Amino acid sequence: MEASHKIMNSWEQKDKFTSIPSPETILDHLQTPDLDKVEKAIHWLGQLVDIDFDDDNPLPIYFKIEPNDAPSITKLPILDEAIKKHLQELSDETLLQIFQMSFKTVGEDNFTATILALKEIIRRKKTNTQIKLVGLFKKTYETYDAGHRYCANSVHDQIIDDFFPNFTSEALLELLKDASFDMLYSEGGDAMDGLFVAAFKNTSDRHLIDQIWTAFKKYHKMALEYIEEDYFTDLISEIYENVNEDIKIIINKDFKVEN
Repeated sequence: MEASHKIMNSWEQKDKFTSIPSPETILDHLQTPDLDKVEKAIHWLGQLVDIDFDDDNPLPIYFKIEPNDAPSITKLPILDEAIKKHLQELSDETLLQIFQMSFKTVGEDNFTATILALKEIIRRKKTNTQIKLVGLFKKTYETYDAGHRYCANSVHDQIIDDFFPNFTSEALLELLKDASFDMLYSEGGDAMDGLFVAAFKNTSDRHLIDQIWTAFKKYHKMALEYIEEDYFTDLISEIYENVNEDIKIIINKDFKVEN
């Protein structure tokens, strides 16, 4: 039945394939010095992944590479080299396309390409691009039950622990304000609540800080249905240490912080 489902799915998608070159042609484009051809190849590759995706990311198949067991990182040398060669010239849209096609399954997708795109997006410091990436990241949670991190060196772990702390506060607010308890909680979830510290640290905008604090209080209220107040002591203290005196007054109105 599973095989029949895949055959039917491919048949229903057949018309979409007619506008996309073969994987062999795409790989040839990736190896040219022509930026336009490389970006077109990445765009086609993203379309192929979207069409072929069915629980597992088909990306390694196009490169005839066996994916490593999670959480080991899988290199796709032709794609990786194309990205590295043109990294600073690739459009923001292309970088987002790389992320979207190489990080579709949380925990299973561990590609060097994802890391390359993320580092460049951080370097450019464009809030709108980072917000779009946050949207793509949150979309992966539609098919992922939060709270099962490898807590090793998977791309998912690196995104949360190493890359998101360097995002702008506006982008982090977009990530945190609607995050579920299982996404945020550190002792059994995906441990994104530590990103509240980075969100406060990365801005001095009072209005934005107020919005982040509102998001934190929403999380606090939600979390108390499941855990004790003591859990928040260290987290609130760490936030307190990274805000100015005006914000400390606001925090002390809601939580008594010991100096």
